[in-house]
Amino acid sequence: MSQTQQIIPTVRPCRIDSATARDPVDLVVVIDTSPSMKDEAWNLSNAAAAAITTASSSCPCDLRVIWLGIEGTWKGTNFNRTVRDYLLTECQISKGDLRARKRGQLPDAGAQEDAARTVEDISTHFDWRLGATRSIFYLGDEALEAGGDRTEEKDIIAANKAIAKAQQAEVKVHTYFGTTKSKFKDSLQQEYARLAKETGGQAFTDRDSIGGFTEVLQTVICNSRPVGIQLEIQQPLPCFELRSDTQPLAVQGSETIAIVASNCYSNVTFRNLTAVVSASLKTDGAPIPNLADGTPGVTIKPSPEIAFGDLLPIGSHNSTSTGEVLREIVIETNSSNSADYTLKIEYSYQAEFNFQGGDDFALGLSQ
Repeated sequence: MSQTQQIIPTVRPCRIDSATARDPVDLVVVIDTSPSMKDEAWNLSNAAAAAITTASSSCPCDLRVIWLGIEGTWKGTNFNRTVRDYLLTECQISKGDLRARKRGQLPDAGAQEDAARTVEDISTHFDWRLGATRSIFYLGDEALEAGGDRTEEKDIIAANKAIAKAQQAEVKVHTYFGTTKSKFKDSLQQEYARLAKETGGQAFTDRDSIGGFTEVLQTVICNSRPVGIQLEIQQPLPCFELRSDTQPLAVQGSETIAIVASNCYSNVTFRNLTAVVSASLKTDGAPIPNLADGTPGVTIKPSPEIAFGDLLPIGSHNSTSTGEVLREIVIETNSSNSADYTLKIEYSYQAEFNFQGGDDFALGLSQ
């Protein structure tokens, strides 16, 4: 190949000029307001003006930044309003619609570290501008489900729900994992990175902020901008059904039920389909409270998280392919009020389409 190359595109143009793009970008910066995050709150706030100025020239966009604390604020910083207050006041959300717990409901500073649920709430209820690219930048230093010094199953399940809601709302989640003395640091950091990766965001750690937060925030702003051309299509959805010998949750005791995921499309593959099954109150969708002795009202075994894997197109490869995958779970109903309960399923996946196309190269045409 010679050093001087000709670049010959197809007749159909396939580029956008990102250097002059002025697309709207909504960025919500959210921080854990437990005492250990005070330095990060100050440092990030101090870096904000310089980062936004630099980003406006290197990656111009119509930027809107909202700074919020989880169940608390930091005096003298940009984090002068809580997530709860913003969603209830500015977005007119009812209290019952919020998943994150209120300050005082959890031991220690748990509610101030309810990160995964906060990502759910912002993704679903924030007043995103029409046509704006949506991003959340979360800063914390503990586990994603009400804090803690290690990643447990509950944190993974909570993160999966947050990922599903963010993907559904087309929200990128960038994460910053701060300084910690936990001996389980690696597992915590990995879960922060997974939350970012699976939503299209970028993960940072305290090492990335050694030289200050200006570059970190600038990177977040630039990576929040749209890349490429967004394809607007109707979202293909997998189907689910329950198969059981009795009505689920009808009586106390254990029962085995099958959950069947199916694909009704002939040209779509659902990749890495993961679902979380939960029991909730019929009246308002709230989680089922524990019994007086602390026993859960309903328990789902072996885990409420179910991996279905890939759902192939119906009839693919051979005429007998049904596009169905079946998984069994055991539901233990310990409460006598089960008639007031219902089951719901939340899920995430990637959709893969089968298309064919063709183009002519623009040979001999003026560029």
